[in-house]
Formats: sequence, structure tokens, C-alpha cells
Amino acid sequence: MKLLDPSWVNRTIAAAVKLGARVPPFSWFSSDVALVLAKPNGDLVLCQAGQAKPITLQKAKRKPFWAIGLPEDRVLLRALDIPVHNSEEKAAAISLAVQMSSPFAPEDGVWGVGSALGRETCVAVMASRDHVRAYAQRFSEAHGLDAVRDPERCEVWFCPTNAAPVVLAGFAESTRRSHVRRNRLLSHALFAVGLLTSAAILATPLAQLALQADSAKAQFQATQAETRPAQSLREALLSNQAKLLALSKISLESQQPPEILARVTAVVPDDTWVQRLQWQSGKVTLQGQTPNVATLMASLSKQPDIKEVKAPAAATKSVGSGKENFTVEFVLLPITGTVVERSNGVGPDEAGAP
Repeated sequence: MKLLDPSWVNRTIAAAVKLGARVPPFSWFSSDVALVLAKPNGDLVLCQAGQAKPITLQKAKRKPFWAIGLPEDRVLLRALDIPVHNSEEKAAAISLAVQMSSPFAPEDGVWGVGSALGRETCVAVMASRDHVRAYAQRFSEAHGLDAVRDPERCEVWFCPTNAAPVVLAGFAESTRRSHVRRNRLLSHALFAVGLLTSAAILATPLAQLALQADSAKAQFQATQAETRPAQSLREALLSNQAKLLALSKISLESQQPPEILARVTAVVPDDTWVQRLQWQSGKVTLQGQTPNVATLMASLSKQPDIKEVKAPAAATKSVGSGKENFTVEFVLLPITGTVVERSNGVGPDEAGAP
């Protein structure tokens, strides 16, 4: 299918782009300005983008730029050999060669340079300004074209066969060239504005994020400044709490001897004699005599504030008393309320002395 042919698609796109460049407002900024050429035979063609196509008189009258084509019998052609490659020097050499070979007076002669015939050879097209004026008036009257009546208000071209047109300098070609330069500057300016606008659009989110980050940083610093006294008080409170906890722990572990003695007396049975009591960091060691060591250890283990009851040494039978010598160790937990009573209900004031 033709629609699927890539080359056909590319040609269609290129034609659409070229057509769009000729439609306002895009044509207003084009560097290629359309020009109406009146040929010697009276035909009108529209020259634009290196192409020439016929145009009607009605449409041609709406175009601002015109050129009149000179016939071959109104110009003088000269082939010039200029063995110079520098563009400025070559232009000066061509101007001098034309002035030397032109049969017209300097104030009357006009000329233009056509396509090169070789690397060092070009064609100079020469004509008389008075002859061009007379030809333009006769041509305008014969074809009813007022736009080419005055050569000072239109361009003068010579169109050789199978070659590019030659523009003769000294008429209205500077007006079209100024328009082309203006359009080129406008297109460049619009392109620059488009790039700047695109860059601004792309940079706006980044700028907003940067501003938000700066604002957040400033707010964070302000919040830090406002909460610094409260933060200092909080740190002091935490420090005091830690100190209080340490003091509480020390106070719990450093119980007074009367309290330790009262608590141990409350949990030791009346038939048990304690000969030695040692307390260190909550650990109590008892040495003495009791009728039954196992019964004593079982009684101690039932107390809620006594843990880890054990006998580091084996019990021995006491001679004469019928009791057992014992050594018992246990952990006496700190109390948080009133002194825990013994399991048999006897308080420290009612217990007998060991």
C-alpha cells in the first residue's frame, strides 16, 4: 500500500512543512521571501525556495516584491578569468574587470555575476541603466504591469537558459535583502526566546524545590531556636531522672542494718539459732543451728522477698544439742512497701531474739 511506503510518508511530511512555511504567520519569519518575476514574454512566475511556478496576475498583485527579466538582446555577457580564491579579493577583481570591459559609462553601467563556468571563470552580465528604464516602461505599458514600470522599485534579473538567474545590482534588490535579514533576525530571536522559555519551564520546578528546601531549612532552624530552651529543660529532666534512679537503686541496695536484721528475724523460725549474719549487696549469708536444714530452706523459699535460696556447704550434726549446723545463702529483695510479715504471722516485734 502506498500509505505504508516510508519514502512516501517522508515526502508528504516534507511537502507539508514546506507548505506550512509559506502560510502566515510562519511565512512572516521565513528568510526565503517570495518574488514575482515578469519574464520578457509577459509570463509571471513566483520564485521562492529555489523554485519557480506560474502565478496569475490577480495573485501576483498581492506580492510586495517584483523583478523584471531582461531579454538577451538587452545585456552584454563576458566570461572573466579570475585566478583568485579569496572571496573579498575575488569580488574586487571582478568589479575591476567589469569596469574595464564594460562599454557603458561608469554612472550608467550596471552588472551582475552569474554562475561560474569553471573554478576560475565566471560570467558577468552588463547592461545600461537607461536602457533598462526604457525597457521597463515599454514592458509595463505593453502588459499592464505597473509594478515593474520603475526599475528603482523592482529588481532587474537576467535569466539565462539552463542557469540560475543573475541579479543586476543597483536597483531594488537591497529592499528584499533587508527584509530577508530582518526575517532571519526575527526567526533567530524567536528561537532564542523559545529556548529561554523552555529552559525557564524546565528550571521552574527545580527552582521551586530549591526555594521549598531553603524555606524548610529556615523553618527548621527557627523551630530549633524556639525549642532550644525546652530541649535544654528536657535534657536536664532526663539527667535528673537518671540520677534519681541511680540514687534509688543505691538506696535500695544500701539498706540499714536494723532493717536487714528485722526482715531476717521475721522469716527465720523460732527454733533456729543464727550465730552469724552477713549481708552484702542484697545477698544474705546465715550460719547457725536448726533442727532441720531442709525445712529451714523450704520455709525461706516460700517468702516473696527471698530468692535463690541455697546451701553453699553441707549441714553437719551438732554433738549434744541434736541440731544441725547450717550455712544458707539467699537474695533478699528490696521492699517497696511495709515490711513483709513472716508466713506464720509473727512480726518482728513478736519474734524471739536469735
